[in-house]
Order: sequence, then structure tokens, then C-alpha cells
Amino acid sequence: MSPPSPRWFSPTASVSLAATVSLLAAVTVAVAVLTAGAAVPAAAAPPPTDACGACGTSFEDAAAAAGGDDVTVDASTMNVHVAANGSARVTVDLTVGSGDADWLAADADAVIAELAAGDDPDATAGIAPVPTAATLTADGDTVRIQYDAPGVAHTSPGGVVVVDAFADGRTTGWEVDADAVRLHAPTAHAVTHGPADAPVTTWTSGDHVDDVLVAYAADDGLLATAATQVALAVETGPAFLQYAAIVLAPTLAVLAGLLWSTRTLAARVPTVGTARTGTVVATAGGATAVALVATGGVSTYLELPTTIALFVALTATVVGALAATERLQTARGLAAAAVGFPVALGALGAVAGALAHPEVASWTVGRAVTAGALAAQLGAFVVLGATRDRPSTGRWRRLATVLAPAVVVVATLGPTALLVAWLPVLVVLAHPAYWFGGTVAGGLRSV
Repeated sequence: MSPPSPRWFSPTASVSLAATVSLLAAVTVAVAVLTAGAAVPAAAAPPPTDACGACGTSFEDAAAAAGGDDVTVDASTMNVHVAANGSARVTVDLTVGSGDADWLAADADAVIAELAAGDDPDATAGIAPVPTAATLTADGDTVRIQYDAPGVAHTSPGGVVVVDAFADGRTTGWEVDADAVRLHAPTAHAVTHGPADAPVTTWTSGDHVDDVLVAYAADDGLLATAATQVALAVETGPAFLQYAAIVLAPTLAVLAGLLWSTRTLAARVPTVGTARTGTVVATAGGATAVALVATGGVSTYLELPTTIALFVALTATVVGALAATERLQTARGLAAAAVGFPVALGALGAVAGALAHPEVASWTVGRAVTAGALAAQLGAFVVLGATRDRPSTGRWRRLATVLAPAVVVVATLGPTALLVAWLPVLVVLAHPAYWFGGTVAGGLRSV
């Protein structure tokens, strides 16, 4: 009996194997181009921007442009005081020679004008650019610059104070070019989001500050945390959706192609005995898992490449062993093993990683959930291969099934290039996974 005609996009039996291979090659090339395109901006990205636009060499350059060629800065600090109403006051203290201090005080307006202009009037000069209304005073060898910075923070519904000075879309973040940059929380407020502490967060020379939002609330209780999440959603929602669409669009296209190509190839490649195939899959999965653990490739920090590989290997071991012993009786049981098991691994990994490294719990939890979701995505191809002739597996349902893990990744880690990097791996592994599902299908009783 000839194999059934694939349903995805209603391809006919006349589709040649050469055409299928050509499609796969095109998909792989497209993914490679997308991956390279995502990597090029990172490689060509500018260095981190100086956090303080009035410290160190930035101040010396402004003084020189104002006529003070010999002004040197021995030390500088920047203090940003955020108020509960969302306003901010900045104080920059610089240690210079006493003679330089006198000259700077006498020519304060010219120096402030140069600081306000910067090298490029259209460029952001630090997290809190110096305005022309800033004041410059001198006392001994200390020069102080003070000004209001309305662009540093603002209030959101629920009384949340959001500091968005660091979050301006620059992926390279900020580098502290002063001896110290201090962010002072509003009085009697707690940090509810971001790499900050209350009452004061201090970064020292050479530290790197990511492009992130910082949020404060009157306390760190449940209501304040919920209000913070609402505020962050309002802040990042439009950009999040835009980048999510950019990441998910190629993912959707590749998955659609995979659903067609896996079904087309499976119709042309004969299956073999379930027990024998299951033994091979279980052996390969077990050997891979043992090798990953034995070589120290897996750690409780749950680095994504090795954690994904471990979850895939363990899932292959379980599904293969069940197939080898003919214990896979229903499609629901197969789904529990191929999809449910890696999801459970992700949950267990999240708990273990958070307990082992509470200081970076959010990262380990995100990695564990992501690894489980991507391993489950591969497992979904096994299930689809086993149920490809069942009436309940229409094309839109199948597409939603394999797209759901990608949505979970975006929801967990954000619009990450990891998905694009994962696609070439999925292109390679989805076909044998789908074929293995077709092999297992012979022993299934029902959907």
C-alpha cells in the first residue's frame, strides 16, 4: 500500500525528494543568514557609553573647550537622588587643582555650556545629561555641579517610581567612568525591579551597568510587586511585542516548512521495528547524558547549550526505553513521555537552580524553563509523527503545537536570538524525531 499523501499545505505525491531536499537546504541557508544577521550588530556594536557625562575626561574635554587647557580631574563622583514623585537631582563632585577650581568657578557658564553641548548635541551624554541650567561652584579643590534631571525617572500607576535612565535601547549598556556613581532610592522605598539596592546603589570605576529599568515602590510586598509588573509592562510592552514579532516571524516560517518537509520525507522513508528503534534511541540518549555529566558539561547554573542537550538526551532515553519495551500504548502516553517529561525536567531544574544559586535565581529558572520548552518542542515532532494520520491533528493545530514552546521561550527570556540559533538544530533533529514517531505509531492503540 502506498503511503498516505501529506496533509500539510496539501502537497501531492508528485513532490520529488530532490525538491524536498532543496527546500531543506533553502530553509537552512535562510536560518544561517538570519543567525548571521543577528550576530553582526553585536559584533559591530559600539562600546559601552560613559555613565557620567560630566566626570573624568568628559569634564576635562569640556573645560579645555571652554579655555581651560590645563584642567585635570583627580577624582569624580556622581550622585543621582530620586524622589518619590519621580523627579531626580544630580550632584557631580570633582577633585581638581585649587588653581583650576578658581578658574572653573570664574568661567562656570562657559564650562556648563560645553558640558551641555557635548561632542554631539544630538547624543545622550551619560545617564543624566547636563542641562544648560546646571550650576557649577568651587570650594577649595572641589568643584560641584548640580542640576535637576527630569529624564532620569518618573512615576507609574500604583505609586511605582521607574528609573529609565539606563534603559534607552543601547544593548552595550553603560560603563562607569567616575570613581563612583551612586543611585539613591526615594526615601522609605524598596527596590522591586532591577540591579539596584536601597537606600543607595553604588557602582565604581570600570563597572558595567546593563540597559535595564529600575523600579522602586513603598514596600516590596505583593501589591507593590504586582504594581511594578504592571508598570514594567506599560514601559516595555510596545518594544517587547515588536522584537517578539521579529524573532517569532522566522521561527514560524521555519516551523511551517518543517511540518511539511518532515511529513513528506516520512512518507518516503520506511519504518523499522519499534523495539529495535527504541533500543537505539534509548542507548544513544543515555550515552549522551552520561557523557555530558561525566565531562562536567552540566552545572547547576544550567548553561543553555548543555542543559538543552541534557534534557533532549534524557527525554530520548525515556521515550526510547518505553518504545523498546512496548510500553507506549496511546498517543497520550507518548505525549506525556516526549513532551511532558522535558517540561517536568525544566520545572525540576528551575527549582534546583534557584535553590543552588539564589543570587541569580531568575537566570537559572529562565534557563531551565527554556531548555525544557525547546526539548519539548523536539518531542512534539515525535508525537506529530506518530499521529500524522489521525483526523484530530489538523495543520493549524500542529503548527500551534510546535510554536507554543517558542512562545514560552519569548515569555521567559524575552525576544532572544537563542530561538534563531536553535532553528538550525531543530531543522536537523526534527526529521529523525518525526520518523521515530512514525515508527512508534504502529504500537499505539488510540489518540
